[in-house]
Amino acid sequence: MYQCYLKQFATKKMSKNIGEILKTLIKSHDINTMVLARDTGIGQSVISRLISGETFDPRTSTLKTLSRYFNITINQLLGEIPLKVDTTMTDRIPKTLHVPIISWEEIAMWSHLDTKEKQKIILSDITSKGNVYAVYMNDDSMYPVFSKNMLLIFDFDKPPVDGSYVMVKHRTQAKPEFRQLIKEQNICYLRALSPDSTKYKVRMFTSKDKHMGTLIQVQKNFN
Repeated sequence: MYQCYLKQFATKKMSKNIGEILKTLIKSHDINTMVLARDTGIGQSVISRLISGETFDPRTSTLKTLSRYFNITINQLLGEIPLKVDTTMTDRIPKTLHVPIISWEEIAMWSHLDTKEKQKIILSDITSKGNVYAVYMNDDSMYPVFSKNMLLIFDFDKPPVDGSYVMVKHRTQAKPEFRQLIKEQNICYLRALSPDSTKYKVRMFTSKDKHMGTLIQVQKNFN
């Protein structure tokens, strides 16, 4: 019975160590239990029980998954070896950011807008560190890939490449437009995806036009 007590005591101590270490790892990598559960496939309730110390005997598969995710050994996760947090992993983990939803009229003034005054804010898991904003698709020019009222998230500072979806303020138009950028040799074009080519014509993209952001994420069925 004394041996059973020692084993139970050791197991509880190990569970407490895992909980404290998980808290440290989660905080240092700037994530939460929801993100950790999503990225690892481990149930959020399981992670919460590990952190609180309610789970005395975690599965080996759970320990392996967590150790691989945080780039540490199982012994480090159990507290048997001193933990050295790999902070370089932070850049590889999506971060939850507050993204302001603005109107199409405000896009052209984006760099001068005070985002604190925005009434609508969404949370998005993206890695961008630039100036990010969201806007609702307002027409069928990019249908069927992007339907009307779909929420589009742009990074104002991300440079576009061939095939990128971009927000552009064309020199001949008052409002910006959402198009795909196509590069052929040294010439850039802006094209709509709509099959109605007569309604949405291909335009050249020159230095006189303004790049107002590159698409980095789409959210469907957003209410």
